[in-house]
Amino acid sequence: MTSKHVTIYTAPRCFFSEEAKAWLSQAGIPYTEVDTTADPAKAKEMRTKAGGIWITPTIVIGEDVGLGFDPGWIKARVEE
Repeated sequence: MTSKHVTIYTAPRCFFSEEAKAWLSQAGIPYTEVDTTADPAKAKEMRTKAGGIWITPTIVIGEDVGLGFDPGWIKARVEE
């Protein structure tokens, strides 16, 4: 469906992270999950991409960064 790499920064027990992963899987969109609580360097990386704030999920598609779970935003990016 997309040649763009999809990365989702998540946190355990985050409802919206779980919803986003389920939606991506159901839509057949491959992604790489990064648990921000397991690696402080990855948490810092996510905050940098998110403009200095901590929000999960943070979804990176190509060069675009989405904060929170917005299926319409994801779909628009993967279909570009």
